[in-house]
Amino acid sequence: MKATKKELPWSLIIDKLSGEISPTDNDKLEAWLADEEHRDLFRSISAVWDSVQEEAARIQPDEERCWEIIAEKIGYEEKPTEQPKRSARARLLQMNRWTLAAACGALLIALSLFIHLLAGGTDVLPTYMAMDGKTKIVLTDSTVVWLRENSTLACVTDFKGKERRVQLTGEAFFEVKSDKKHPFIVETKGLEVKVHGTKFNVVAEKEANSITVSLEEGSVELLEDSSEESTYLKPGEMADYNRETGDMTVTEGGENMNSWVSGNLDIRNASLAEIGRILSHHFDMDIHVDRSIGEKYHYTFQSHGESLKDLLEILTTINPIQYKYEDEHTVLITPK
Repeated sequence: MKATKKELPWSLIIDKLSGEISPTDNDKLEAWLADEEHRDLFRSISAVWDSVQEEAARIQPDEERCWEIIAEKIGYEEKPTEQPKRSARARLLQMNRWTLAAACGALLIALSLFIHLLAGGTDVLPTYMAMDGKTKIVLTDSTVVWLRENSTLACVTDFKGKERRVQLTGEAFFEVKSDKKHPFIVETKGLEVKVHGTKFNVVAEKEANSITVSLEEGSVELLEDSSEESTYLKPGEMADYNRETGDMTVTEGGENMNSWVSGNLDIRNASLAEIGRILSHHFDMDIHVDRSIGEKYHYTFQSHGESLKDLLEILTTINPIQYKYEDEHTVLITPK
């Protein structure tokens, strides 16, 4: 029997995970958990809940945004009753910062599982979601994953097979726990990244034509879905794979692809055009450099958390160039 929206006891689940469930409600939840699929779903939610505690303790979630996402996904609408009870929204917002953040994380995973069940899926994969900024995830094998905003990572809660396999949409930085007997594989649409233990960044946006993999440490093997050929990267190299044509290009200069995680930049004799690309990725902005100056000026500098405005001020002070914001997400760099 598959779960339906009405059968999912959201209030009981929240109370159970937050340690606030009454004996009576606990009996109700146990009755729901008598179904094997319900137990599997709850175990997955609990595993995710535990995994987000450390990160949730030091973030301040946007409560309204959290609720909007949850309500949208479950089609929840608050309606007045003769004897009003605390709505799910009110109960969420009354939780303390730690509990709310963990609840949001666990519920988002639960919702993805629930939607999968309704669609008739049999392979239930918990899905981690980064709603805002970046989110740190520690998998059960001690692999650390940083998810960038609006990115998702689907994986089993334990790695008991021959491979440790995850599915990525968006961008993530991986610090994979070494295990030569159980390779770690990142699936994206069109390309697989196979590793044993290493640090690397993957950009695989759902609607984009290209996938970018940059290697910081160790070695990765890139396996194309469309062929049996594979490509190996060395530290400092970056691969761009075109989903439409199947072309793979490997270049130097991938050191700063993970800067969105660390907040640090290490620019070494890079052209202004290249710096524009690096800053675009680092700050998640559209930075356009006029072609006439793209290769004319080169820079070497390090940044440790400076804002985009501070860096642009430095660049435009050194050489006769100027910048302006076309809108809140777009910056133009032109000659003076």
